[in-house]
Amino acid sequence: MEQHIETCLDKVAQMRGWMLTRLVQPHPWKGLSTLPEKADGTFYAGTNVPLLWMQQDLLGSKSPKWGTSKAFRLQGKNLMGGSMPQTAIWFKFVDEPEDGVRSNGSSDDPFHLEPVARSRRKRILQPVALYNECQTEGYCHLGPPPCPEQDVRSLLAPFPGFCRQYMQRWNALAENARQPITPVEESFLIRFATDLAAVGSGYLHASDIAAPYSGSAVEALTSADASRLMKLAGIAQDMIARYQKTNLPKPRPVAVDDPFPAVKTNAPSPARVPIAETPIEIPMVTATSMIQSSVPAHACLDW
Repeated sequence: MEQHIETCLDKVAQMRGWMLTRLVQPHPWKGLSTLPEKADGTFYAGTNVPLLWMQQDLLGSKSPKWGTSKAFRLQGKNLMGGSMPQTAIWFKFVDEPEDGVRSNGSSDDPFHLEPVARSRRKRILQPVALYNECQTEGYCHLGPPPCPEQDVRSLLAPFPGFCRQYMQRWNALAENARQPITPVEESFLIRFATDLAAVGSGYLHASDIAAPYSGSAVEALTSADASRLMKLAGIAQDMIARYQKTNLPKPRPVAVDDPFPAVKTNAPSPARVPIAETPIEIPMVTATSMIQSSVPAHACLDW
């Protein structure tokens, strides 16, 4: 179990180094198109986004599609001989009994304490072997489909303010008091979450995002260890998910005969996309709805 955790954290540390070389460039996500895509057409989230982007980049692949060997085989695609598996992270919490906890009770103990059963949440991280579509026989990628016309900037204009409200409430929670989001982390989160929200909207390719990250955002990434980086990625994903419910449209539906589908979800026509004109109401963040560990639930593989 501990070996699995170390393997995952080592991979995230490698991802952190890759991100540091990327974020200072004029086009931080050059060569990438959509979010990493699962075999069923849905997208990865949280830590697995930059993690799989890194491995796609290192493979020199233009395809965002990932799957197990079985998943590709079911699609009639066989892996090329000698293909090396890449890594995604599967994550969950389990409740584990906690020994040595004592409470008031009847016993010979002079303080009238006796052991009682309690549990604590324990994280489980496990590396999962995935392959990129470029590792399959007969692979031929002709480029990503064009994005529908839509002013992504107007859609995301209220997003930074939304993120600041979210992080203020996050820091106000008692369980987060010991490790609050710092000002430099706030700078990183707003930019990183905005980038992922823009790409996830389906109206902008990652490679089209211009301007390097600010010095404070890079500083946050420089000082974050692997566990903290996974936490930040999970926070970014939760902000996107909450904002998307009421403010971001889903991308266009894919026609059956589209040879290069961008996504596989129904969506309103871009011409009918609503743009928020009133102040955004951020949902109340409660202790039960927030992440309570050093690694976010959004770091998991969502099968």
